[in-house]
Amino acid sequence: MSSKTFNMIKLFAKFFSKRFQLIRIYLFQNLSNYKIVEGSPQIKQPTLFVGSGKIIFKEKVQLGYYPSPMYFDTSIYIEARSKASTIIFEKNVIINNNAKIICDKTSIYIGENTIIGYNVEVLDSDFHGLSVENRKNGNYECKPVHIHKNVFIGNNVVILKGVTIGENSVIGNSTVVTKDVPPNAILVGNPGKIIRYIN
Repeated sequence: MSSKTFNMIKLFAKFFSKRFQLIRIYLFQNLSNYKIVEGSPQIKQPTLFVGSGKIIFKEKVQLGYYPSPMYFDTSIYIEARSKASTIIFEKNVIINNNAKIICDKTSIYIGENTIIGYNVEVLDSDFHGLSVENRKNGNYECKPVHIHKNVFIGNNVVILKGVTIGENSVIGNSTVVTKDVPPNAILVGNPGKIIRYIN
């Protein structure tokens, strides 16, 4: 294959991939419940808004990122499940691809200038009880999640219910956050442990 032919194929692929993603974004918009959404995030990856609570975006929030893994083959899922649930994204938050943010009965707050990597989950709920008799009856615990400003969250991180992450902290790749994180801390591992502090 000549370099000219190769370059033409690349141009066509780039052109159609952008159109393909725009179509996916449009389809997800039509599947979403925009009645619960306040504000206008910059949507770069297909995003599904679900639930009967509130999802609030302040200025310059970005959902999805290119170039980055999972851009074309996944989507972002944001759910404020019940009327009691609220999710707030402060200004200048950037969320990479394939994020799952689910607020069941309380609140999830993400502070300004926070950066979230790809394939991250933020949950305020267990969703099911642990004991056999409580797995299907709705008897489970929910607690708010509060992420302060300037937090840097790596890829494949899971943030569980009841957690507060202090400002300027860094959460390393694949960390599971089960407890509060103080400001300026670097947390890694499963379960997450502080390895040092940022000066």
